[in-house]
Amino acid sequence: MPSHLAPSPAWAPRATRATAHVAIGLLIAVTAALELHAQSPVAAPRDPWTFDAQYLHWNAGDVRRHATPSFEATLGRAAGDAGVAGANWRIEAGWLRAVRATTTAQGATLGLSAGIAVPGTGSRGADASPRLTVRPGIALLAGWAEAQDSTTIYDWRGLPGTAAAGTTGSEYTFSTTRGATMGVGMTLGAELRITRAIALSASARHWMFSGGVIAPNRQSTLIGLGAAMHPALLAHDVRRAWHAMAARDDQSQTHHARAARATAHGADLSIDAETKP
Repeated sequence: MPSHLAPSPAWAPRATRATAHVAIGLLIAVTAALELHAQSPVAAPRDPWTFDAQYLHWNAGDVRRHATPSFEATLGRAAGDAGVAGANWRIEAGWLRAVRATTTAQGATLGLSAGIAVPGTGSRGADASPRLTVRPGIALLAGWAEAQDSTTIYDWRGLPGTAAAGTTGSEYTFSTTRGATMGVGMTLGAELRITRAIALSASARHWMFSGGVIAPNRQSTLIGLGAAMHPALLAHDVRRAWHAMAARDDQSQTHHARAARATAHGADLSIDAETKP
């Protein structure tokens, strides 16, 4: 293990500042979108696309926390209007990574889910549609799997007269095996709408994988939390927020200009009154 840390690259501070600026910009945009969403129910364009990203590492067990976590990102498109049993169907394509103690499965996914609105979860006012949606689904995966294993090289015993005297141990060599895998997964998810463009998402997923490499963990249950968004609606709300802030700035400047003119006019009248004989 090195006795000192490697110096940070020259671009690291700039990248950190840029990331902070992007995060602040997104926070301002989301806050403004929330305000506009609460103010007036202006008609927004329909957006059939949904991007959902979830961190699926909550039940990782004994997987080391610094390991690349389990996650899934999908891009879905609505498949028509509400159909059977009032469900909103969505075709989804994305990427899944399922990590366990000794195995990892990852690959491209293709699935179908049905959104079922929960009655009585709508907000008061003009937008009274249900905010909570339950979304069961099924998906297929095609990708590859990795398995880590260790092999004993030799056993050792501490030499007398040394700090390790009387102790024993073994030296190991570690190896990684890779191979193709196919998978099928069942999902029970939920989405809680925050604005018309953004929702909190959560899910429990049970996956079954094929192939000899993934044999120690052919079945894997993943529990995750993330966020879902409609890109076109989000862009629409951000533009509205920008225009609203610009309008408020214009109104503020107009108000200050009128106040300054009124003050100047009052000063002129005062001077005229003082100079009259």
